[in-house]
Amino acid sequence: MKGRRPFLSLGLIFLFLGSTLAQSNLDEGIALYQSKEFERGSQTLIEATKLDNKDAVAWLYLGASYLQMGKEKDALKAFRKGKVRKKDELGGNAYRAEIIERPRPRYTDLARANKTTGTVRLAVELKADGSIGFVFVIQALPNGLTEYSIAAARAIKFRPPLKQNRPVTTIELIENVFEIR
Repeated sequence: MKGRRPFLSLGLIFLFLGSTLAQSNLDEGIALYQSKEFERGSQTLIEATKLDNKDAVAWLYLGASYLQMGKEKDALKAFRKGKVRKKDELGGNAYRAEIIERPRPRYTDLARANKTTGTVRLAVELKADGSIGFVFVIQALPNGLTEYSIAAARAIKFRPPLKQNRPVTTIELIENVFEIR
C-alpha cells in the first residue's frame, strides 16, 4: 500500500499541472482573440481543448476564431462543442456582457401553420464598442424562425464586459425555443 502513494501523488500533480496549463492556454487564447490575432489564438485554443476536451469556453472562442478566419465548417464543429449554460461556467479571461435588452423573436404565421417547434441556437459576438459583430447559426429551424432569431440577436442591447477597466469583446450563445401552446 505504501508503494502506491508516490504514484497517486504524482498523478495528482500531473492532473493539477494539466488543468493549470489548460487554463493558461484558455486565458491566452481569449486574449489573442480579443486582440484580433485569430490564427495564433486558434492554435492556443486548440491546445486548451486537447488538455481539457470538455472546456466549453475554449470551444466557443475557438469557433469564433475559426469564423473570423473564414473557416465556417470548423467554426460550426467548435461551436457545437462549446455549450456554455450558466454564468459560473465561464472562467479565465472569458467575461459576460450585461444584457440590457434581448428582444424575443416572433413566431411566424407560416411556422405556426406548419406547427414548427424546436430551438434556434446562435453564436453572437458582442463587441467592445457596444455593437453586434457576427451572428452565426449553429442550429436552424425553417419557416422564418431562424431569420427572426438572427434579427432579434442583432437588436440586443448590452454593456460590454470590462477587463482592467476597458471594454472587451465577448461571445454569447443565444437559444430561442419555439413551442406551440
